Amino acid sequence: MLLQDAKEAEFSGAILKTPTDKTLNALDSSKWEIDHQWLASGPYEGTFGNAIFWALDIPDDKKDLAMNILMIGLGGGTFSSHIAWKYPKVNLTIVELSPLITKLAVDWFGIRDDERHRVIVNDGAEYLKEALHRGERFDAILLDATYSNRNNYITAPVKEFLDEDVIKNMGLLLGEDGILVSNVVFGELKEVDEAKGMQFV
Repeated sequence: MLLQDAKEAEFSGAILKTPTDKTLNALDSSKWEIDHQWLASGPYEGTFGNAIFWALDIPDDKKDLAMNILMIGLGGGTFSSHIAWKYPKVNLTIVELSPLITKLAVDWFGIRDDERHRVIVNDGAEYLKEALHRGERFDAILLDATYSNRNNYITAPVKEFLDEDVIKNMGLLLGEDGILVSNVVFGELKEVDEAKGMQFV
């Protein structure tokens, strides 16, 4: 899955499990199972994706880890599926604005929707208000709400999540010991390129 208007930007990627069935029925790779154990090793997955676990010094093999995590932005769902595979007791709520992205994640990236891995189609900022009203609390929030192109000064997070009330709502949902991790991406505008060049001068 690729981002529109983004140079060399991969939105989501996955590895398929090779079927043991060697008959002609196995030739249709669209029916092959996704290997949720695999996660891309790029800067996004390696840094953003694992930040909460590094911050809490959680070892990779802690299978009994119990956390309540809210993810805003689904993408292909490969990261949430990897967390569910790696930490079977973690409770994941994923909020995605786009029904199309959600359908692609289900149809092509093997996203499941169950009591421990829920995908909700909703506006993320609205969901924060609703969750507060219901009295929900989270141990961590992963904010990955991203514009579909790179023609904005800031590509991620989208401007709604820079609003003071929205930031306050995230803080209230987390409490004192909660962790917020946000994907921050600058666009490909000329001004951004100039600013990037100046920061190391």
